[in-house]
Amino acid sequence: MENYNIIGYCIYLPITFYITIVVGKICYTHGEIYLSKIINDKPEIVSSINRILLVGYYLLNLGYATITLSFWHKIINMATLIETLSTKLGIIILFLGVMHVNNMLVTYMLSKKINKHSSFKTFLS
Repeated sequence: MENYNIIGYCIYLPITFYITIVVGKICYTHGEIYLSKIINDKPEIVSSINRILLVGYYLLNLGYATITLSFWHKIINMATLIETLSTKLGIIILFLGVMHVNNMLVTYMLSKKINKHSSFKTFLS
């Protein structure tokens, strides 16, 4: 019996890393605009927050993608290889989507706190 796991790893990792990096760059580029809109009175921290979010995004997603390799079962034929790849890539894509929505919610809630405190300080002045 042949073991197709190595072939699967060689296909899975580059695709996963590519998707993660492309999505990260898109979120980073447009995230700065988004952050500058919601943190309107703190432009000096927008770029820093955006970079920190990108680094955390890369570490979390690429680490997760790499760790999942240890949980693959033995792949013995081409059909199982295709099924495993589509399942594992689908999970990564869903994970990226959940992380994106999570980041949007967290930054939105953070902006409400920042803007609330800014309005309160303006009110007291």
